[in-house]
Amino acid sequence: QVLAIMPKFTAVISIVSMAYAVQLIIRCRRRLHRMYHRLFLGFAAYDIIYNLTFLVGTWAMPKDKGDQFWAAGTKATCVTQSFFSQLGSAVFLYPPALCICSFYAVRYDCKEEVYTTFERKAHLACTILPLISAALLIVSDFGGVDEIRCWVPVARRVCSNQDFTKEDETLCEDGYPTLSFQVKTIAFASLLFLVSAFVCIVCVSMTYVVDRKKRYLNQFLQGKRLYIETARKNKSRQNLVLGASHAFVSIFCNALFLVGRMLAQSVVNPHVSFAIILAGLISTTLTGFFNVLIYLKVKKPQYEDTNSELLAKHSMRKSIRSVEHIFYVTGGYKPKLPSKKFNGGPGTATNTIPDFGIFMGGDEEDDFSGDEDSLHAVTFRLPVDDTFKKSVVLEVSQPCEVASNSSSLDFESCDEYLNDDHVLK
Repeated sequence: QVLAIMPKFTAVISIVSMAYAVQLIIRCRRRLHRMYHRLFLGFAAYDIIYNLTFLVGTWAMPKDKGDQFWAAGTKATCVTQSFFSQLGSAVFLYPPALCICSFYAVRYDCKEEVYTTFERKAHLACTILPLISAALLIVSDFGGVDEIRCWVPVARRVCSNQDFTKEDETLCEDGYPTLSFQVKTIAFASLLFLVSAFVCIVCVSMTYVVDRKKRYLNQFLQGKRLYIETARKNKSRQNLVLGASHAFVSIFCNALFLVGRMLAQSVVNPHVSFAIILAGLISTTLTGFFNVLIYLKVKKPQYEDTNSELLAKHSMRKSIRSVEHIFYVTGGYKPKLPSKKFNGGPGTATNTIPDFGIFMGGDEEDDFSGDEDSLHAVTFRLPVDDTFKKSVVLEVSQPCEVASNSSSLDFESCDEYLNDDHVLK
C-alpha cells in the first residue's frame, strides 16, 4: 500500500513544479529566445508525462487479476500506461541535451546562431527515440506489471506466475529469467539511461577542458579585452555548473530507481527490498522537482548578470543605471557660500564653487539641498554676439528680473513674481 500511495504525492510535487516552469517560459518572450529555456521546456513536457504514469499508478492495472492495491483498470489501460511510461523515458535524454547546449555555449561564447541547428536535432532525438522504443514495447507484447505501474515487467513476477499479462514460457526457465528476458529488460528499461549518462559525463568533461583552455590562453590580456574575457569566463563557468547540475541530479535519481529495481529482485529480505524500491520510486519522481530548483536559479538577477561588480565600474550601461535615480536640476543649486559670476566668456570661470551640478539630496550641511522649493537660480553671465543664436531657457523656483546690455544678459534671483507670459531668453 505504501508503494502504491507514496509515489503519487512525490509525482504531484514534480508535476506542479514543472508546470510552474512551463508557464514561466511561455509567459516570458525573453526566455523563449534562448536555447536553454526552450530545451528545458521540452524536458518539462516529458517529465510531466513521466510523472503522470506514477500518479495513475496501480489504477491502470487490471482489477480482475492479481492482488495489486487500488487496481481498477483493464488490460487495455495497462498497455496504454506501458506505452506512456516508455515514452516518458525521454526525461533520460534531455539532460544530455542540456549538457551539450552548455558545451556549445562555452565553446562559442554563447553565440547561439553558430549552433542553432543543434536544437532541432536535440528535440527530434529526444522525441523519436522514446517513441520508437514505446512502439516496440507494445508490438513485442513485452509490457507488463512493474512495482506500482504497467511498464517493463519485473522478473520475480513473471517467473513466479504473478504477472497476469504475460503467458510466454520462454521468458522464464526453472523459475529464473532467461537471457532473452534480461536483454529485453535492459533494452527497454536501461538502455536510454545508460546512453544519456555516458553523454552527460563526456560533455561535462569536455566543457571543463574547453573552459580551462580558453581561460589559460586569455590570462595575459589587458585593458578592455581583459574585462570582456572576465565576463565570458563567469558566464562560461555558470553554463558549466548548470549543465553539470542537471546531469548529476538526473543520473543520481534515475540510477537509484533503476539499480534499486534490479537489486530488489535478488534481495531475500522483504523489508530491505521494500526500502530499496521505495527509495528508488521517491527519487525518480522527485527528479523534476530538483531540476526545477536548478532552473529557477537562472531566474534570479544575480545569475543573469553575474558581472555586475565588474561592469558597474567599466560599463556605460551600468554607469547610467547607477545615477538614474538622481534628480537633475536645470538651474543648479544654491551653494552654502555666495555664488560668483563668470568673468568673461565660456571656459573662463574663476569661482571655486560649482554653479552647475546634480542635486544629490540628503546633504546635512546644506539647508537647501533637501528642499526643492528652496532652490534658487545660479547667477551667471552669457555673452551675446552673432554666434550665440540659441535661446537659453532656465527653470527656477523663483522668478528672475532681466537686466540686459549690449554685451551680456544677467539673471539674478529675486523675490518678486513675474507674469506667466514672461519667458527668459
